[in-house]
Amino acid sequence: MQRPATQHKPYGELREPIEQRGGSMTHVREGFQWGPWIITLDGRTRTFLSNGRGYPELDKLYRPKIANPQHYTDYTDELVPGTVNMLLQMLK
Repeated sequence: MQRPATQHKPYGELREPIEQRGGSMTHVREGFQWGPWIITLDGRTRTFLSNGRGYPELDKLYRPKIANPQHYTDYTDELVPGTVNMLLQMLK
């Protein structure tokens, strides 16, 4: 079930399991055009950059709505199975 837009935190479905495991997901706005997301989990950290249409590496952790998604709106708010493990592999 989708939440109303007014209650939706950006990447909230991804942030929740990260924070439950003691990690953090922070959006940095100052000094950047779109601002990167910085994720720290299990002692690993990585910065995820935007292409102006979303954050492709983070967006692919969500189920797509269409065959060839090009924009963050082309994804549902449902995470793909195994997201946390996929994310850990993406972190340094």
